[in-house]
Amino acid sequence: MAPIKCSDYDYVEILCMHQYEVKLILVSGIEILGYFNTTCYVSLDDQKQEAIKGIDQHQQPLVVLLTDIVSIDVLSPNALFDYVSFAD
Repeated sequence: MAPIKCSDYDYVEILCMHQYEVKLILVSGIEILGYFNTTCYVSLDDQKQEAIKGIDQHQQPLVVLLTDIVSIDVLSPNALFDYVSFAD
């Protein structure tokens, strides 16, 4: 899968830096609610994929591939952005 656009990556960095509460919509249609604080690489089929790490509302760890994200809805008040779509 192709990497996300640089302009989209800026939003990922902002949400991690501020640890916003967000709702992610994935390509599969799954919705994930959580807080993310860092990017990382995970190995998938012998290839490194970039992902974000965080926790859900129950303090359970989350790892989401950036290429799986369709949109981000920021739920935290006074955020620098409130919504971004990665769809072309």
